Amino acid sequence: MLVGMAILSIVWADAWPDAGAVVVRRSAQLIATLAFAYYAYSCLHLAGVIKALIQLSAVVVYGSIAAAVLGLHDIYDEGGRLIGFFYVKNQFGHFLALAIMASAFYLLACHLDHSKQSKLLVGAHLGVMLLMLSSIGSDGALIGLVLVLCLYTSAWLSRERPDLGKLVLLMVTTLSAGLAIPGTLDTLLEILGKDPTLTGRTEIWDFALEYFQSRPLLGFGYEVFWSGWAAPGAELWRTAFRPDIHSHNGYLELGLSLGLLGLCLALISLARTLFLGFRSAFGSISPARQWEAFFVFTFTLFFIFLNMGEHYLLTSGNLLSWIYMVVALTARNWDAGKSERHYAVGGPALPQKRDRA
Repeated sequence: MLVGMAILSIVWADAWPDAGAVVVRRSAQLIATLAFAYYAYSCLHLAGVIKALIQLSAVVVYGSIAAAVLGLHDIYDEGGRLIGFFYVKNQFGHFLALAIMASAFYLLACHLDHSKQSKLLVGAHLGVMLLMLSSIGSDGALIGLVLVLCLYTSAWLSRERPDLGKLVLLMVTTLSAGLAIPGTLDTLLEILGKDPTLTGRTEIWDFALEYFQSRPLLGFGYEVFWSGWAAPGAELWRTAFRPDIHSHNGYLELGLSLGLLGLCLALISLARTLFLGFRSAFGSISPARQWEAFFVFTFTLFFIFLNMGEHYLLTSGNLLSWIYMVVALTARNWDAGKSERHYAVGGPALPQKRDRA
């Protein structure tokens, strides 16, 4: 429904003369992203996508190191922060956090029959990515990942499958201990930046909210708001001399694009995916599906968290948004009761025991 609404927004995208052309172009990119997500889900299934993500992360991480050693590419920005092949540190940090989650799933899913050598390699790769992430300074990615890894630790303590009681106990203990540390609350309030204005994000949010209130129901059209010097968002560029191309908040950005109606549809999708992942992760079903559901649950939490300070919600050509599409498709088919074959990782369903007649 959200993709259809993005396409239909050409009807009310009249903020500037070329707004309709922007909607057509960005909607076509969104459709292509969704089609690729559906193809990957259908052919690889969720766990196959996760394994491909780990392989991609190895290419990005060690390719960046090799390029820097050979002098082919500068992997640091002007401030000396590690960015790899990405444009800014937060993009690299979010990619690393996602790859670390995928690697943790690979190592902990008890039903997977991997060799000890492959697990050692993935474990070493996970350690390298953790070191990189800790040195980048992407606070939002790091804190979100720590919370997610707490959930994975709880699952590991359960040995065979995620256990809700241990999950709740570990999370309460971790959060209580964290909040007891002096300065933690200030850090959590500033996780998206280094100063009380969240690296200037509050200025952007105030500006975007003012425009959102002028067209609250349907917005300005899909990804029209920041699309050029004649677009509404260009006012911030001229007055505040800021080069921002989105609102640094996925929910606010979607409100600017598709209004309250689109935002409500997105929130329903997130809540439904989170609920289905939670229900399947802690339900009495096969371990294979439980572990995939646990990834669905933890990734959706992480995705919700990241969109509080970045724009990944219903974006085209973005890896995190694409992974969410795969995750949402997986959860939807679970709810429809269609995909027993998706329980297993990269292969057929687990064999079922049959009672003898």
